[in-house]
Amino acid sequence: MKQVFKKKDRSINWNKSLWKSLGYPETTQDALREFDRSANYFFNVPETFKKERMLRTQRIIKARKFLLTLPEHQQCWITGFLFHCELDKRSQKRIFGSKFSKSDNKYSFLISFLKFLTIIWGPRNYSYASTCFESWMLTDLAKTENSKLAVHLLRIDPCLIEKFSWKAWQNKEIIKEISKRSPQLIKYAPKSFRQDYKLVLEAVIANPKAFEFLNTYISRDAELMIEAVRKNQKCSKYISRISKKTLLKLNILDRAWLKKMELKNA
Repeated sequence: MKQVFKKKDRSINWNKSLWKSLGYPETTQDALREFDRSANYFFNVPETFKKERMLRTQRIIKARKFLLTLPEHQQCWITGFLFHCELDKRSQKRIFGSKFSKSDNKYSFLISFLKFLTIIWGPRNYSYASTCFESWMLTDLAKTENSKLAVHLLRIDPCLIEKFSWKAWQNKEIIKEISKRSPQLIKYAPKSFRQDYKLVLEAVIANPKAFEFLNTYISRDAELMIEAVRKNQKCSKYISRISKKTLLKLNILDRAWLKKMELKNA
């Protein structure tokens, strides 16, 4: 049978025999056959919903065309990841190994896979993506040199932050993206983030709604509120969180300014 890779590449040192034994596709033909067999079952809708059925059918056709534009190994991996739950839970690391987790092929595959999901599910239904990868594939995305890729992936599926390492919560660009798209995820952030004044400030400036998911102590910090309102006036909606006792500790000018901003944006 035709192998997925014709050239030997140490950065893609994956367990082909295990992949084959699990019954996953090994060629373009296998991948397309798997897609055609499973796509309608997974992504189609009953005939009674004609409009939705037509839209979903168009997405399936578009997704198949996109699949054909990818390298053969990515076609096989995508259909394998998508239609086989065993790969999600048990076999990823055994098949791909630690070398793959540090290679450029991993990043290329992640982007292709998530693009494929947004095509077939639609731009607002991509929560499935976060269940398809184990943490070991995403831990190093918190590094500074990978932050652009991390932000790109989070734009597709913000829930992927749960699979990143805790260091992701020390990256300002990642925090801004999470706050803009899914501020509710902030309540799952590690303690080191929620106690860092500068990082919390980045989050609330990006999206004032982040105040709702911070711990009570820091969300009522007067100095934080003053700085946040100066950078984003929409934060004034949350001035009422500051207790009167805390307000009295401020100088009279800051206190008057906060009151003015609260009334202005009420």
